[in-house]
Amino acid sequence: MRHGQTTANAKHIYAGEMDVLLTQKGEQQAAEAADRLPSRIDVVVCSPLTRARETAQIALQSRGFNPDTFLVDERLREKHGGAISGLTYTEIAQKYPAEWDRENTSFEDVVSIRFPQGESDLDVVARVEEALAALEQRYHNQHILIVAHAGIMLAARYIWGKSEQEVLGDIPSCGIDVYPA
Repeated sequence: MRHGQTTANAKHIYAGEMDVLLTQKGEQQAAEAADRLPSRIDVVVCSPLTRARETAQIALQSRGFNPDTFLVDERLREKHGGAISGLTYTEIAQKYPAEWDRENTSFEDVVSIRFPQGESDLDVVARVEEALAALEQRYHNQHILIVAHAGIMLAARYIWGKSEQEVLGDIPSCGIDVYPA
């Protein structure tokens, strides 16, 4: 599950690893997402960033989950954007037009792009794959809810062999992907 709308999302700013807060709309999205979550959740794992933990807390409060029991996995933090973190999407397109142009770039090149001082999508895939493998090993046959970021969900889609279109797709605030155990 992706976190709810943040202050950065509302201003069209790439937050990446920056710790930004949910907006009132993001809190509402998290509350509404509760009804769309699977009925069985055994383990909750969150990104260390506040927006993900707050989303989990709001979405699961009606089910009686204690936020103190949520696991936090550093490998589930959002992609480190490096030089683009804190910039608006318009500013990114102006400063890095070739890197930002996904329309005319091959899939292999898109997932390899690394902005200065940042991570590539493939870097994110490597750490998410490690996190998912560890969770699968530790919580085998249990239903795990991961609350994180669009970049983490896109990495999971890549790992699970989804189409290029799905891997490069848009994930709405509080979007939910469900994968079989």
